[in-house]
Amino acid sequence: MSFVKILPIVAVVAVVGFMSLQGCRHRAPFCKADFADKALARIDARIEKLNLNEAQRQKYDEIKASAKRDFASFTEKRKKVHEEIGAELNERTPDARKIARIALTAHKERPQKFEEYVTKLVELYEMLDDGQKAQVVDEMRKHHDRMQCR
Repeated sequence: MSFVKILPIVAVVAVVGFMSLQGCRHRAPFCKADFADKALARIDARIEKLNLNEAQRQKYDEIKASAKRDFASFTEKRKKVHEEIGAELNERTPDARKIARIALTAHKERPQKFEEYVTKLVELYEMLDDGQKAQVVDEMRKHHDRMQCR
């Protein structure tokens, strides 16, 4: 088979493989109804250790409310994308370009949301006193050490 004939097959296999890793199956905690609550509860536990003052608490609560809304929205969008890709995969001859368009379109807003939350978290960090900042940096160092590529 020539490279031109194999390329669409490779593209479909790659996209399907990528989407199956991201899909809503029994191992996909981000698709469960309680995902936002569990994720935010873990963050809440760390935030409680900082003993935020009223202004800091208000800023955190704003970030948390926004995140909860976005988690729900992302979950619904993920399910819709999964259904659209599934429908295309169930076609007799799935169109790799269509699957790629669905996947790319679905993930366009994520970089903006990531930037939005990084900005909000930096604003919260700047509101912290030196002791609180030291606690945050210490936790970040621990996380960084655990996540090294070796």
